[in-house]
Amino acid sequence: EGAIAAVNSFVVKAAMGIGGAIPGYVLAATGYVANQAQTDTAKMGIIMNNILIPSIITLIAALVFGPPALLLLSWLTTAAFVFAVYASQTLSPRPMHRTLVRTRFQ
Repeated sequence: EGAIAAVNSFVVKAAMGIGGAIPGYVLAATGYVANQAQTDTAKMGIIMNNILIPSIITLIAALVFGPPALLLLSWLTTAAFVFAVYASQTLSPRPMHRTLVRTRFQ
């Protein structure tokens, strides 16, 4: 029982370390600079951290663990689509978020 708890603790800590490092490496590779206007490459790195990497990990989980993970994959795909639509509007030259705020609250 103690060995199982030790292995579980190790796996959780290793996953948390890797899960925190991967987005940092992606942002560093795409040229992210904190507290400054971001380039299109850095914005794509942010989108990769929010859509592409979780989708790949979920797909691997769906292949390993089977049908219950497919439900999560379908939810993640829907969320990724919604985020991609929002990101495409945010990356466009016109300030879409101001337009949405004006129409919603007037």
